Amino acid sequence: MSAFEAAFEALRKTVGDVEADRLLTAVENERLRIRAAALIEAAEEIEGIDFHPNARVRSLEIAQGLARRLRRLASSPSPAAGDKQPETEAHPRRVSWSVELYDPLAKEWALGLPFLAREKAVERLNAVSAMYPKWADDGTPVKRRLVRETTTYTVEAGDR
Repeated sequence: MSAFEAAFEALRKTVGDVEADRLLTAVENERLRIRAAALIEAAEEIEGIDFHPNARVRSLEIAQGLARRLRRLASSPSPAAGDKQPETEAHPRRVSWSVELYDPLAKEWALGLPFLAREKAVERLNAVSAMYPKWADDGTPVKRRLVRETTTYTVEAGDR
């Protein structure tokens, strides 16, 4: 019997099966939260790397690919712990942010380029708002907003 198993068995005897299971679930949830936070922090660090101009395009593609992979891992169960993806979820959810611009002529919001890191989208929103605060033709203020897109892939009930 491992030290963890012995400690858990002692806990069961002290607080009972239901309370011990509740505590174990809380510990596991906290472990997954910490894991996800660490992976997201790593993704943000990779996205923030300033590459040499001669290698910028290819390096950015690699960095963005790594950041996407880390974000996918952050939103999925830990394979190292033997966790399994929920049967109803076909793929890990994906999150991106974009800066939308309101087109008063079309009377609709126009979607901008997606960013994997919220901070990058906020930087873009602040930069374009400072550079182009008004429409050139009539001088009215430009409306912009930050939008989060979350894509989920769910397996339909009859297709499992």
